[in-house]
Amino acid sequence: MISIRCDLRTHTFFTAGGQSSLQENIDAGIEAGLELLAVTDPFSSLVVDRDPEHPETEEDSSSEGDNSETSSLEDDEQEILPRDVSGVKLLYGCVADIVSPEGYLFGIGLPGEKKFWGDTVFMPDFIIALASGKWKPMEMSSAKATQMYINAVSDEKVLMLGNLCRTDLEFDYTELIRACRSLNKPVEIDEQTLLLGDEVREKARKLLIKCAEEDVMICADSGALNAKEIGGLPLLQAELKEIAFPDNLIMNSDIRIFLDNYHKAGFRV
Repeated sequence: MISIRCDLRTHTFFTAGGQSSLQENIDAGIEAGLELLAVTDPFSSLVVDRDPEHPETEEDSSSEGDNSETSSLEDDEQEILPRDVSGVKLLYGCVADIVSPEGYLFGIGLPGEKKFWGDTVFMPDFIIALASGKWKPMEMSSAKATQMYINAVSDEKVLMLGNLCRTDLEFDYTELIRACRSLNKPVEIDEQTLLLGDEVREKARKLLIKCAEEDVMICADSGALNAKEIGGLPLLQAELKEIAFPDNLIMNSDIRIFLDNYHKAGFRV
């Protein structure tokens, strides 16, 4: 069995369909023997005040495009959220939909002009960018979809692309993953994707084989919606074994390999 000691995509009650609390997930991660656990609930209209479709039309577009303070938690926030529990390191990321053909992410880059004493403003350690369900194949060519993904993953706040096999959009696998490789960023595959049927599993296999051929790293995650799924990847591990996916290309196989590559991609803990 391929060893995967870090789970970079898990969810709590703050995700639609999420069934567990942060503490329940942490306890499950400890029980599963994980070295690192990330919680990645989504950005949505429930947690941000506004989401302009075209941020460049805002009065102060320069402030919305300022990425200098959004790649990690602020120092004072690190004292509020636990970072290490019983030997498990914790990261706090999020998933965010790609909501424009240019690769703009929902809810990202908001200036946050309203702040009151005692407020805690969440700044994610990293983002997993996902293709929004609004994009249909007839609306976007393969070349345009490929560029949309490349634009999204080029954002310094985005660590990796997720749900690539769940969309009907056509894109150039080789061009996209080569862009990820040049940015030192992995492609994400999660266990929940392989539960969606044979067609999706075949897409996942194609993507994994292409990553192996192009020497591109992946993150193999659970996508857990409840605590009992934390660290559980039976289908994905079997798939990786069947295609003889190189162990050295699994970024989250252990905490040392993950953090080395996390830092190379420009992120910090």
